[in-house]
Amino acid sequence: MQKDLHPLQKLEGELGRNHSIRVVRKQLRKIEQSFFQVFLLDTSRVISQQPVFEGLYSLGIEPYIDGWIDGHYYEEVILEGRLSLSEAGLDKELFKKLGKTLKPSWSLMVAYETFGKAGRTLRETSQGLNCGIPPAATPLGYLISVTGRFKIKDWYFPEGGNEGMPKLEGIGAVDRKHSARMRNETAKELKLFLRKGACNDRELEMPARKRAEKILQEIRKRV
Repeated sequence: MQKDLHPLQKLEGELGRNHSIRVVRKQLRKIEQSFFQVFLLDTSRVISQQPVFEGLYSLGIEPYIDGWIDGHYYEEVILEGRLSLSEAGLDKELFKKLGKTLKPSWSLMVAYETFGKAGRTLRETSQGLNCGIPPAATPLGYLISVTGRFKIKDWYFPEGGNEGMPKLEGIGAVDRKHSARMRNETAKELKLFLRKGACNDRELEMPARKRAEKILQEIRKRV
């Protein structure tokens, strides 16, 4: 009898037309948790020098604790040259794949500040949040929303601590009512943002408005 595959193996395979994904996973002491890294390969099977995503994956403990991902996204990697996932249009595809490894009630948490070099997505997310842009309308919040998690929470702990780096969490829905309530809350927040604006920085605000409109369109499809 074949042993059940780990959900992270759903990440393996093609990413766009010219790249594919390789996952490296290490089982941790807690049987439900793994540390994992996501690497890219090009058509020549050259592997990226660093991961595009890494973090902790928890299967949860049924029926008491839901599963989750808590990780770091690295927008730019080196293959034979520099590759920006956003410029190549691979960022949304990566997050869609991440979403497929999670059950609907599970959460996806991604840091928007790191100790290393942050790409444009993370920089503009941090700047946007400081400017008053709703979490869902930031570049990282929008990527999390493509996993179907429309309620995006900003976890910022100015005192630091065990919570780790500042992060955005896409909250999973435990049932249809919960999902509908969170979609409605996000829709209200985004409509208010579109009506009143957030800050005077047009380079941050205008793309955020476009992301807000796209998320509202997706929310309307699910009503």
